[in-house]
Amino acid sequence: MVVNDELEDVAQLASTSVRREASLPENLLAAFSHLYEFFGREPRLSRLTLREMQFYDTGAQAKRFIKTRQRMISLVTESVRIAQGKGEILSKESPEEIGLVIFSVYQMEIRRWLSGNRIKVSDGMSRLERGLYVVLNGLAQSPNLGRR
Repeated sequence: MVVNDELEDVAQLASTSVRREASLPENLLAAFSHLYEFFGREPRLSRLTLREMQFYDTGAQAKRFIKTRQRMISLVTESVRIAQGKGEILSKESPEEIGLVIFSVYQMEIRRWLSGNRIKVSDGMSRLERGLYVVLNGLAQSPNLGRR
């Protein structure tokens, strides 16, 4: 319950970090930085929380956690929508699909960061930035990698 209270506040703070005039990477890193700061304060508790909440889907606290996670996904999706409107993203994929992929990169990177022995926010953010770079810049596509 304590984690949910604080995490809801962090999600609210993250939402105030997104600015229309900022680039997509700037908005994503600004929003996610609040989560890294939050989870970095108590790494042991954060590991337990993220592990337990991954598949925890019953009860009032689980619903609160899921609602907060969905709020963050929506924030990422809105950041993508803003970037598409400014012509930063050429992909024709929906903002929702792109947002889910970006959020998945965040989820993987924060868990990887928290699994380390040395928890330093700047290190975690640097790894996240590299992961986002791969997603946002894409991969060179050969004709054999197209959709079926």
